[in-house]
Amino acid sequence: MLLKGGSHVRPMPSRKKVECDLWRTAKDIEYNSYNSSK
Repeated sequence: MLLKGGSHVRPMPSRKKVECDLWRTAKDIEYNSYNSSK
């Protein structure tokens, strides 16, 4: 997993966590829809 801006740059940790959760959720949805379309 690539981190934007590098792991040493942390402007707002809480916002990063939310973005990470959203990203992970989006990936899960993509993965599930990909599997169900087979």
